[in-house]
Amino acid sequence: MADNALELSEVTFGYSYHKPAVEGINLQIPKGGFVGILGPSGSGKTTLLKIIAGLHKPWYGSVKFGTTGRRPEIGYVPQVESVDWTFPVTVKEVVSMGIWDNSGAGPWISRVAGEKIRSALESLGIEDYMARQISELSGGEQQRVFLARAMIRLPDILVLDEPTSGVDYNTRETILDVLAKLNQSGATIILTTHDISGVAKRLPWIVCMNKRIISEGVPKEILTNENLLETYGLIDRGDG
Repeated sequence: MADNALELSEVTFGYSYHKPAVEGINLQIPKGGFVGILGPSGSGKTTLLKIIAGLHKPWYGSVKFGTTGRRPEIGYVPQVESVDWTFPVTVKEVVSMGIWDNSGAGPWISRVAGEKIRSALESLGIEDYMARQISELSGGEQQRVFLARAMIRLPDILVLDEPTSGVDYNTRETILDVLAKLNQSGATIILTTHDISGVAKRLPWIVCMNKRIISEGVPKEILTNENLLETYGLIDRGDG
């Protein structure tokens, strides 16, 4: 049996007393897995990712990592809509924040760090944007910058909140291709999505949730009308 990257046991958490956003979550994600968490807005997907990333501590239950229980390197990519982009900062500076704590002394970006930043941006097709202000970019471009910031740390687990939401087809394909390559190199990938046809059906493993786990497994077995009805409250009609 493959080692688990993380295991959640009876995890419950909310933002107001007696009103949990996620409840009784039991989930095992194998090391090197590529998992999509599918559900509608308000279903607790973002909350679950923040618990995994260590941004929230569960009310009840536990989150364990690997066989040692020590927290691995985790890269977290939030939704673009949740970020205030008005701060005057360049793309290069945003990505450098991913390695600021281990890039050496001084407030400048070293040659080695600069090469890593360029390589990460190049893999996402935005290496020419290094000197541009982040506020000048489109939502899809900003999403790729955040992904580059997370990638540059070479995390053991990469956690992404709706990484393809609001982007065009080409950007979506670029992001999915980069994530597949990271996964093939050994990274555990966990992402949320509400895109059934464009994303969920293409992933190796899907978890349907709406505040609790409804079903999980390979897409062709899990994305049934019955499971989607329970997850979304509607029958999938194939329109994504």
